[in-house]
Amino acid sequence: MKKATKRILAGLGVAATTAAGAFAAVRTVSRKLLSSAMDREEPTIMRKGKEKITGSPEVANALRMSDEAAKMLEACGCAEVEIISHDGIRLVGHFYECPTAKRIVIAMHGWRSFWAKDFGVISQFFHNNDCSVLYAEQRAQNQSEGEYMTFGLLERYDCLDWVKWVNERF
Repeated sequence: MKKATKRILAGLGVAATTAAGAFAAVRTVSRKLLSSAMDREEPTIMRKGKEKITGSPEVANALRMSDEAAKMLEACGCAEVEIISHDGIRLVGHFYECPTAKRIVIAMHGWRSFWAKDFGVISQFFHNNDCSVLYAEQRAQNQSEGEYMTFGLLERYDCLDWVKWVNERF
């Protein structure tokens, strides 16, 4: 084999090895980022970051008030309801009925949160203004089934399933 051919083959081998290593690194990092964003459980590093943010008295007081409001909402006697979503997973909601309701609000909580935490502070406002509220638990969070949250890709259909549930009953 010629010397030039050997150099070319050696260069191709180095390039292939480098490309394979880069692919493996990109794949590993991508999977880790995807997991930290979409998995049901919050990564430990994110929890530790939250602890550092809550150091100021103002933030600590606001979080305490939010936690107290969430506990009050959880204790208010909401009826737990379930539906099967368009793609066959069980979704859980909490219906807080107002006897003088003029409307029904469907409340969808945020990323890695839960219904009482996100809406505890405003729940009495809804109730005092003649609103029954369905607090839906998003897929892959809390008691609802699902492996991943999809940032609206599938949740938009879940919301329509909850609208259907409300329309069938009221």
